[in-house]
Amino acid sequence: LKALLDASRQRDQVTLIAFDFELLRELRAALPDVPILWLLGSKRDERSGRYAPIDPRLVQRAVAAGFQGLNVSHRGVTPELVDAARAAGTELFVWTVNDPAEARRLVELGVAGITTDVPDRVAAALAR
Repeated sequence: LKALLDASRQRDQVTLIAFDFELLRELRAALPDVPILWLLGSKRDERSGRYAPIDPRLVQRAVAAGFQGLNVSHRGVTPELVDAARAAGTELFVWTVNDPAEARRLVELGVAGITTDVPDRVAAALAR
Protein backbone atom coordinates (compact mmCIF):
# COMPACT_ATOMS: atom_id res chain seq x y z
CA LEU A 1 0.00 0.00 0.00
CA LYS A 2 2.84 2.38 0.85
CA ALA A 3 4.49 1.79 -2.54
CA LEU A 4 1.17 2.26 -4.31
CA LEU A 5 0.50 5.53 -2.52
CA ASP A 6 4.02 6.77 -3.16
CA ALA A 7 3.71 5.97 -6.87
CA SER A 8 0.28 7.58 -7.15
CA ARG A 9 1.50 11.07 -6.30
CA GLN A 10 -1.92 11.58 -4.76
CA ARG A 11 -1.06 10.51 -1.24
CA ASP A 12 -2.40 13.79 0.12
CA GLN A 13 -5.85 12.92 -1.27
CA VAL A 14 -6.15 9.61 0.59
CA THR A 15 -7.83 8.73 3.87
CA LEU A 16 -7.66 5.14 5.04
CA ILE A 17 -10.72 3.57 6.65
CA ALA A 18 -11.32 0.10 8.05
CA PHE A 19 -13.26 -1.75 10.73
CA ASP A 20 -10.19 -3.68 11.89
CA PHE A 21 -8.56 -1.67 14.70
CA GLU A 22 -5.31 -3.65 14.70
CA LEU A 23 -4.93 -3.29 10.93
CA LEU A 24 -5.38 0.45 11.29
CA ARG A 25 -2.70 0.55 14.01
CA GLU A 26 -0.32 -1.21 11.62
CA LEU A 27 -1.21 1.25 8.87
CA ARG A 28 -0.61 4.16 11.27
CA ALA A 29 2.89 2.84 11.97
CA ALA A 30 3.66 2.30 8.27
CA LEU A 31 2.00 5.47 6.97
CA PRO A 32 2.24 8.11 9.69
CA ASP A 33 1.28 10.97 7.38
CA VAL A 34 -1.91 9.42 5.95
CA PRO A 35 -5.19 10.23 7.74
CA ILE A 36 -6.97 7.24 9.26
CA LEU A 37 -10.59 6.87 10.31
CA TRP A 38 -11.83 3.91 12.32
CA LEU A 39 -15.10 2.48 10.99
CA LEU A 40 -17.62 1.42 13.61
CA GLY A 41 -21.07 -0.05 13.25
CA SER A 42 -23.91 -0.12 15.74
CA LYS A 43 -25.24 -3.41 17.04
CA ARG A 44 -28.91 -4.11 16.52
CA ASP A 45 -30.98 -5.77 19.19
CA GLU A 46 -32.79 -8.67 17.53
CA ARG A 47 -35.84 -8.40 19.77
CA SER A 48 -36.50 -4.68 19.70
CA GLY A 49 -34.87 -3.85 16.37
CA ARG A 50 -33.20 -0.86 18.00
CA TYR A 51 -29.58 0.04 17.43
CA ALA A 52 -27.22 0.43 20.36
CA PRO A 53 -25.42 3.71 20.91
CA ILE A 54 -21.74 3.74 20.02
CA ASP A 55 -19.63 3.94 23.16
CA PRO A 56 -18.10 7.43 23.45
CA ARG A 57 -15.02 5.89 25.10
CA LEU A 58 -14.05 4.53 21.68
CA VAL A 59 -13.16 8.10 20.68
CA GLN A 60 -10.28 8.06 23.17
CA ARG A 61 -9.15 4.67 21.89
CA ALA A 62 -8.96 6.06 18.35
CA VAL A 63 -7.12 9.19 19.49
CA ALA A 64 -4.63 7.14 21.52
CA ALA A 65 -3.91 5.06 18.42
CA GLY A 66 -3.15 8.22 16.42
CA PHE A 67 -6.21 8.10 14.17
CA GLN A 68 -7.74 11.33 12.88
CA GLY A 69 -11.23 10.26 13.84
CA LEU A 70 -14.11 7.85 13.54
CA ASN A 71 -16.48 7.03 10.71
CA VAL A 72 -19.54 5.44 12.27
CA SER A 73 -22.97 4.11 11.47
CA HIS A 74 -25.39 6.99 11.94
CA ARG A 75 -27.71 4.65 13.83
CA GLY A 76 -25.44 4.68 16.87
CA VAL A 77 -24.69 8.39 17.04
CA THR A 78 -25.67 10.16 20.23
CA PRO A 79 -24.98 13.64 21.54
CA GLU A 80 -22.52 12.03 23.99
CA LEU A 81 -20.52 10.51 21.11
CA VAL A 82 -20.37 13.82 19.25
CA ASP A 83 -19.39 15.64 22.44
CA ALA A 84 -16.62 13.10 23.11
CA ALA A 85 -15.21 13.60 19.61
CA ARG A 86 -15.38 17.38 19.95
CA ALA A 87 -13.72 17.29 23.38
CA ALA A 88 -10.94 15.08 22.00
CA GLY A 89 -10.40 17.44 19.06
CA THR A 90 -11.08 14.67 16.56
CA GLU A 91 -13.44 14.24 13.64
CA LEU A 92 -16.65 12.22 13.58
CA PHE A 93 -18.07 11.16 10.22
CA VAL A 94 -21.24 9.11 9.67
CA TRP A 95 -22.42 6.59 7.07
CA THR A 96 -24.85 5.88 5.20
CA VAL A 97 -27.45 8.58 5.81
CA ASN A 98 -30.22 8.59 3.22
CA ASP A 99 -32.97 10.15 5.33
CA PRO A 100 -32.87 13.96 5.06
CA ALA A 101 -34.32 14.40 8.57
CA GLU A 102 -31.61 12.16 10.01
CA ALA A 103 -28.98 14.14 8.11
CA ARG A 104 -30.30 17.36 9.67
CA ARG A 105 -30.21 15.81 13.14
CA LEU A 106 -26.60 14.73 12.67
CA VAL A 107 -25.47 18.09 11.30
CA GLU A 108 -27.17 19.84 14.21
CA LEU A 109 -25.29 17.52 16.58
CA GLY A 110 -22.05 18.58 14.89
CA VAL A 111 -20.74 15.65 12.83
CA ALA A 112 -17.87 16.50 10.48
CA GLY A 113 -19.30 14.82 7.40
CA ILE A 114 -21.97 12.50 6.02
CA THR A 115 -21.80 9.65 3.53
CA THR A 116 -25.04 9.19 1.58
CA ASP A 117 -26.42 7.42 -1.48
CA VAL A 118 -28.73 10.35 -2.22
CA PRO A 119 -26.57 13.49 -2.06
CA ASP A 120 -29.10 15.62 -3.92
CA ARG A 121 -31.87 14.92 -1.36
CA VAL A 122 -29.61 15.30 1.64
CA ALA A 123 -28.01 18.51 0.32
CA ALA A 124 -31.43 20.00 -0.42
CA ALA A 125 -32.63 19.21 3.09
CA LEU A 126 -29.53 20.71 4.66
CA ALA A 127 -29.82 23.89 2.58
CA ARG A 128 -33.18 24.76 4.14
